[in-house]
Amino acid sequence: MPHASTHLCASLFPGAQAAQRACAVSERVLPNCTCRPLLAVRAGLRHDLALAHGDVRAAEDAVGEVAAVADPAPFLDMDISLEAGRRRVQSLLLVDGAQKEAAQAAQAAFGSALQAGMQADAVAGLVQIAEVHLAAQDPPGALPYALSASLHASGRCCHDLTAAKCGALVSHCWHLMSPGHTLEVLQMMQDVSPLLLGEGGLQEASWARQLLAEGLLDSTGAWGPECVPEQLRAVATSVVELLQGAVEGFCKLEAWQRAGQAVYMLAHVHHALGQTEQRDAAAAQFAVFEEQAHHPF
Repeated sequence: MPHASTHLCASLFPGAQAAQRACAVSERVLPNCTCRPLLAVRAGLRHDLALAHGDVRAAEDAVGEVAAVADPAPFLDMDISLEAGRRRVQSLLLVDGAQKEAAQAAQAAFGSALQAGMQADAVAGLVQIAEVHLAAQDPPGALPYALSASLHASGRCCHDLTAAKCGALVSHCWHLMSPGHTLEVLQMMQDVSPLLLGEGGLQEASWARQLLAEGLLDSTGAWGPECVPEQLRAVATSVVELLQGAVEGFCKLEAWQRAGQAVYMLAHVHHALGQTEQRDAAAAQFAVFEEQAHHPF
């Protein structure tokens, strides 16, 4: 049962409260379960909840539970051990000033996957290293890892969806680094978005919608003083639909910070178009999401 906690937590139980309910049901139905993959799933669900709360100590405890489930014998339960490593990185990103330690932990998880010959997990490790750099506001540091992940994901070791996610990550890094290459970035996202929207889960589809909207807005110069209203109006319908879809998806995932980012963009678009009523409604949503992000339950 490879990557049980990743698949179950991220796909079947979107949102921390849904994860909490799923964990409670599992413990009630199978209170004496000794199945290691299921125990890892439960601990992973508790970790998701701790991350949503921003509770560093609870997150660290849950990571310890995931790691303790794995058989200590070399190369047994490697999927669970790697899952624990990736989750430790997520916990470290909650801690102010721990980016360096998070980067080292991500590098260690990647090295373990590579040593074990687990190519798909190695790709996931490269993606996480890139994400650590992005969390540290370092897109140039993230790009080489995103490119490497994309290159390796294009081989036989990964599903096409994984390759599409890596391509979107490359596009996002390039977008943050190169404001002068907006059309190229948009083309990259348009190339990978059909798979993300058609075969991806709610998280991938919502992220793809937001990145596509960003690409369209950048192609019109909508974020700067050189915005041409006629160009913005030409893409406004598509941008608004994409952002509304992203907001809806992130809300279902209880990803309030990301929902806030998407609705902030939506408010900006309505403001640029002179649509004050829609702008004010989006701004009110943004305030709600900000409150949810800081007090999720």
